[in-house]
Amino acid sequence: MARGRSRSRFACRQHESAGEPGIALKRDDVSYCTRQDIEDLLGERNVVLWSNLDPDATEADESRIDRAIAWAADRINERMKGGPYRVPLVAEGGELIGLRHVCAMLAGWWLFSSRGFIEAVTGEGVGAGMKAVRRDAERQLDRYRAGIDHLSAAKVTARPQTPTVVDDGG
Repeated sequence: MARGRSRSRFACRQHESAGEPGIALKRDDVSYCTRQDIEDLLGERNVVLWSNLDPDATEADESRIDRAIAWAADRINERMKGGPYRVPLVAEGGELIGLRHVCAMLAGWWLFSSRGFIEAVTGEGVGAGMKAVRRDAERQLDRYRAGIDHLSAAKVTARPQTPTVVDDGG
């Protein structure tokens, strides 16, 4: 793989519709992944199970999935602050390759770990695998922030370092 290129083929979308299921609405209406992305990565059955605090439930808890996606977006934004990209991340050219996958990893980890199972705390079995999922997502964010991997996102513009005279017309 070429240096500076993302390993993921997933894209990011800016959502404008409040009615799309699985989309967490943020203050800026930006979401980096959907429920379907989490299911594609970690399995539909796992998302249904992890999204519910009731072990007998058979349907996914949409509000917890939305909270997981919102948490993941907040985590991404927090990790990317101070880096080369404007936060929240905004695509240049229509897509942000890679963030969809990272967001789904983080949201899946949140769903799993927020249930409070001993396995999630001890890191045994599935818990160890989910810890690795979060670690890998965080490492990928570090690579984006450091410029090792590239995002097609709007960059922070440099501010003038010298005093600037503004003519107020007077």
